[in-house]
Amino acid sequence: MIKNTFFFRLCNTHDIPSRFIMIECKNYSRDIANPEIDQIGGRFSPNRGKMGIIACRSVEDMPLLMARCSDTYRDSRGLIIPLDDDDDLHQLLSYKAAYDEKAIDDFMQKRFHAIASV
Repeated sequence: MIKNTFFFRLCNTHDIPSRFIMIECKNYSRDIANPEIDQIGGRFSPNRGKMGIIACRSVEDMPLLMARCSDTYRDSRGLIIPLDDDDDLHQLLSYKAAYDEKAIDDFMQKRFHAIASV
């Protein structure tokens, strides 16, 4: 495992098991709500991991979604990072196309920090 990367730090610095990363993709015309957050959180376990990504087409109220993810994190139920197709996934793919792994790492770290500090 490459040291000092986002996923390395999750496990070794933040004590978030991340053997497997759970990913839920939602093709909704509405924002992600608590049932969807609970659904991905229900897949977490100490052996599988307690980190997931919830991807969706768009988010009207990202601060609210981040607050929902923060509630899960603060309750020690795991880390859920939301990514939308409007901005986030396009940005991450452009970083990948440019072989800019540090930018991907920085993006994920900033999103984690925003969730952890709400």
